[in-house]
Order: sequence, then C-alpha cells, then structure tokens
Amino acid sequence: MSRKANGDGSLTQRKDGRWEYKLCIGVDCDGKIIRKSFYGKTKSEAKQKGRDFLSDNTPKVEKSMTVGQWAIQWLENYKKDKIEYGSYRNHEMYVNNHIIPVIGQYKLDQVKPVHIEKLLHDRKDLSASALKHIKITLNGIFETALDNNLCLTSPMRKIKVNKKDSG
Repeated sequence: MSRKANGDGSLTQRKDGRWEYKLCIGVDCDGKIIRKSFYGKTKSEAKQKGRDFLSDNTPKVEKSMTVGQWAIQWLENYKKDKIEYGSYRNHEMYVNNHIIPVIGQYKLDQVKPVHIEKLLHDRKDLSASALKHIKITLNGIFETALDNNLCLTSPMRKIKVNKKDSG
C-alpha cells in the first residue's frame, strides 16, 4: 500500500461527535511523516479548515523575475567579493555569454529542464569542463532563486553533463 500524498487526508468521527480531518503535510528530516488534525462539527467544516490551512501554507513565488535579472543579482550578491576574482570572472562570463543570451528573457519559474538541456546541447563544441562550469553556475542561480522564493522548483535537479556531450 502506498502512502498518501501531502494534502490527502482521512476523515473520522470522534467519540465526542466532532469530525477530525487528518492531513499529511510533509516529512521531517528523519523521514517521519508530519500530520496535522483539523476539527469541526460537520465533515465539511473539518475538511474546509484543512483546505484553508493548505492554501495559506502553500509556497508562493514572491516576485516574477527573469533569469537574466536574477543572474546579475546573483553575481553581485552571492559571488562578488565572496570568491576569488578569477572564479567570479568565469561565472560572469558564463552568465553573459551563455546563459543570458539563451534563457535570460524567461521568468525563473518558466524555465524547464528541456531549456537547460538545449542550452548545454547547443554548446557541445565547448570543453566538458566549460559545460560543467555552466551547469554549476546555473545550479547556483536556481538554488538561490529557490531560497529567495523566486521559483518553486529548480530545472537543474536532474541535469547531467557527460563527456560525450562536449566536442
């Protein structure tokens, strides 16, 4: 039997006559399921309280920003004066020459893995090392965007760079 997804719940009537709607709302760092109960005089009241909780606690994108705009802020706020100058210049070059021209106009939450795969595939004439560093730069951009609630998922999750992808 598979477990229910987050937000799926169970409804039971308690001995005191109230209805209890139990929701699975996540998993803690030890892998233990986190549940929350909502009570009401009727089934629909208990379920509505659960739905209200979920809608109030659903992660929301703070502000829609393009990849290009965030990449420039990322360089300024997360890299400049925090890494060696040569490393910073490399990140800046990957952003300006490879990332912004291809996906810079997309909103952060619109970029899909297919966009990243195409970007990397179209640059197969670059060395495996350069492709790897473009991937590292993109990963940094999207991870910090997630941290700042600028997107809900990272398109970089399953992206791999293989030696055979390069020239």
